[in-house]
Amino acid sequence: MKLSLSLSLLGLLGVAGVIPAAAASLNLNTGNGSSPYTITSDTLDPNEGTTVTVVTSMAPLWVNDLSSEWIAPQADQSWGDTFGVVEDSGSVTYDTSFFLPVGFSDASLNITLAADDWATISLNGNPVFYTGPDTGEWKLDTIIPDSPSVDSQLVSGLNTLEFVVYNTGGGTDAGGGPTGLNAQVSVNYSTSAVPEPSTALPLAVAILLGGWVLRRRRAVA
Repeated sequence: MKLSLSLSLLGLLGVAGVIPAAAASLNLNTGNGSSPYTITSDTLDPNEGTTVTVVTSMAPLWVNDLSSEWIAPQADQSWGDTFGVVEDSGSVTYDTSFFLPVGFSDASLNITLAADDWATISLNGNPVFYTGPDTGEWKLDTIIPDSPSVDSQLVSGLNTLEFVVYNTGGGTDAGGGPTGLNAQVSVNYSTSAVPEPSTALPLAVAILLGGWVLRRRRAVA
């Protein structure tokens, strides 16, 4: 009877001392005053450096209706071959890193973007999982379809999401022109149930005490 009571108390302690699994989300939008992105490669102009800037003067045809902001190597992207100034053809690579906790589950990567001229996306050094059209991706937001095969590439600890924005274009923009990335990105996931810090120690002590009592009774018997 006493042993059953002790085990019941331990069960109650376990229930009371556990934080249930909860939904969580990471915001990885470009811009918004605290952009987590860095430029890791710039073949348009290597002298532009690795600093990401929020675009303050946009190209005339850029769509700008996301909760994120346009970013680029330079804040002024209003110019183009119309004005006699043309960026060389090439690409700019933007990386952002984020952490996921041990034991996370049900993770999904959600991306909507616009890019000039177009972009590819990869995760954690794996092969590219999205390739945009070869021109015109600045005129209409693109919702990247959620894919279980991509979500499965998310890992506990450090993750790196990479956008390569190509500045090649076609027609009158074949020489380059404005370049930029506007990406609305979130990672949704669930955390595992864990003991509350305030009850984890008492719970451990109760378990040890219960084991000691059980061993004593066996020894007496």
